[in-house]
Amino acid sequence: MKQTYLGQAKVPIPALGLGCMGMSEFYGATNDDESLATLARAMEVGINFLDTADLYGSGHNESLIGRFIREGGPGRRRQLVVATTVLSMTFPCIATFVVLLKELGGRDTLRSMGLM
Repeated sequence: MKQTYLGQAKVPIPALGLGCMGMSEFYGATNDDESLATLARAMEVGINFLDTADLYGSGHNESLIGRFIREGGPGRRRQLVVATTVLSMTFPCIATFVVLLKELGGRDTLRSMGLM
Protein backbone atom coordinates (compact mmCIF):
# COMPACT_ATOMS: atom_id res chain seq x y z
CA MET A 1 0.00 0.00 0.00
CA LYS A 2 1.27 3.47 -0.84
CA GLN A 3 2.65 5.29 2.21
CA THR A 4 2.99 8.99 2.97
CA TYR A 5 3.88 11.20 5.92
CA LEU A 6 1.33 13.58 7.38
CA GLY A 7 2.65 16.85 8.75
CA GLN A 8 5.38 16.34 11.32
CA ALA A 9 4.36 12.75 12.16
CA LYS A 10 7.32 10.41 12.14
CA VAL A 11 5.12 7.37 11.57
CA PRO A 12 4.36 6.64 7.93
CA ILE A 13 0.66 6.48 7.19
CA PRO A 14 -1.03 4.60 4.37
CA ALA A 15 -2.86 6.35 1.57
CA LEU A 16 -5.98 4.79 3.12
CA GLY A 17 -7.11 5.48 6.67
CA LEU A 18 -10.00 4.21 8.75
CA GLY A 19 -12.87 6.55 9.56
CA CYS A 20 -14.31 5.40 12.88
CA MET A 21 -17.54 7.43 13.11
CA GLY A 22 -19.81 4.47 12.38
CA MET A 23 -18.38 2.56 15.32
CA SER A 24 -20.21 4.85 17.74
CA GLU A 25 -23.35 6.12 16.03
CA PHE A 26 -25.19 7.06 12.85
CA TYR A 27 -25.39 3.61 11.20
CA GLY A 28 -27.52 1.59 13.60
CA ALA A 29 -26.59 -0.43 16.66
CA THR A 30 -22.96 -0.37 17.72
CA ASN A 31 -20.84 -3.21 19.08
CA ASP A 32 -17.55 -2.40 20.80
CA ASP A 33 -16.18 -5.93 20.37
CA GLU A 34 -16.78 -5.82 16.61
CA SER A 35 -15.31 -2.33 16.43
CA LEU A 36 -12.17 -3.40 18.31
CA ALA A 37 -11.81 -6.39 15.97
CA THR A 38 -12.15 -4.05 12.98
CA LEU A 39 -9.45 -1.77 14.38
CA ALA A 40 -7.15 -4.76 14.94
CA ARG A 41 -7.74 -6.03 11.41
CA ALA A 42 -7.04 -2.57 9.99
CA MET A 43 -3.64 -2.62 11.71
CA GLU A 44 -2.97 -6.14 10.41
CA VAL A 45 -3.41 -4.95 6.82
CA GLY A 46 -1.25 -1.86 7.32
CA ILE A 47 -3.76 0.85 8.20
CA ASN A 48 -2.35 2.85 11.11
CA PHE A 49 -4.20 6.14 10.49
CA LEU A 50 -7.52 6.49 12.33
CA ASP A 51 -10.03 9.33 12.17
CA THR A 52 -12.36 10.14 15.06
CA ALA A 53 -14.04 13.16 16.70
CA ASP A 54 -15.30 14.12 20.14
CA LEU A 55 -18.76 14.47 18.59
CA TYR A 56 -19.05 10.83 17.50
CA GLY A 57 -21.18 9.06 20.08
CA SER A 58 -20.80 12.06 22.41
CA GLY A 59 -17.21 11.06 23.15
CA HIS A 60 -17.72 7.29 22.91
CA ASN A 61 -15.67 7.03 19.72
CA GLU A 62 -12.61 8.64 21.26
CA SER A 63 -13.01 6.40 24.32
CA LEU A 64 -13.23 3.34 22.06
CA ILE A 65 -10.08 4.35 20.16
CA GLY A 66 -8.34 5.00 23.48
CA ARG A 67 -9.33 1.55 24.75
CA PHE A 68 -7.92 -0.01 21.58
CA ILE A 69 -4.65 1.87 22.04
CA ARG A 70 -4.35 1.03 25.76
CA GLU A 71 -5.13 -2.66 25.23
CA GLY A 72 -2.35 -2.86 22.64
CA GLY A 73 0.29 -1.46 24.95
CA PRO A 74 3.02 1.08 24.24
CA GLY A 75 3.92 -0.48 20.90
CA ARG A 76 0.46 0.13 19.53
CA ARG A 77 0.45 3.69 20.81
CA ARG A 78 3.66 4.39 18.90
CA GLN A 79 2.36 2.80 15.68
CA LEU A 80 -0.91 4.69 15.35
CA VAL A 81 -1.64 8.16 14.10
CA VAL A 82 -5.04 9.43 15.20
CA ALA A 83 -6.72 12.45 13.67
CA THR A 84 -9.54 13.86 15.75
CA THR A 85 -11.84 16.82 15.38
CA VAL A 86 -11.92 18.64 18.69
CA LEU A 87 -14.28 21.23 20.15
CA SER A 88 -17.13 20.06 17.95
CA MET A 89 -19.41 19.23 20.91
CA THR A 90 -18.66 22.48 22.69
CA PHE A 91 -18.43 24.88 19.77
CA PRO A 92 -19.94 23.20 16.68
CA CYS A 93 -19.79 26.40 14.62
CA ILE A 94 -16.03 26.87 15.11
CA ALA A 95 -13.69 25.51 12.47
CA THR A 96 -12.41 22.09 13.39
CA PHE A 97 -8.89 21.40 14.50
CA VAL A 98 -6.91 18.26 13.81
CA VAL A 99 -4.73 16.87 16.55
CA LEU A 100 -2.18 14.26 15.56
CA LEU A 101 -1.73 11.94 18.47
CA LYS A 102 1.79 10.70 18.00
CA GLU A 103 3.81 12.40 20.68
CA LEU A 104 0.41 13.43 21.90
CA GLY A 105 -1.31 16.75 22.16
CA GLY A 106 -4.93 17.66 22.78
CA ARG A 107 -5.49 17.21 26.53
CA ASP A 108 -9.28 16.80 26.46
CA THR A 109 -9.02 14.21 23.72
CA LEU A 110 -6.30 12.33 25.58
CA ARG A 111 -8.38 12.42 28.76
CA SER A 112 -11.42 11.12 26.83
CA MET A 113 -9.29 8.33 25.42
CA GLY A 114 -8.01 7.44 28.89
CA LEU A 115 -4.45 8.14 27.79
CA MET A 116 -3.81 11.01 30.18
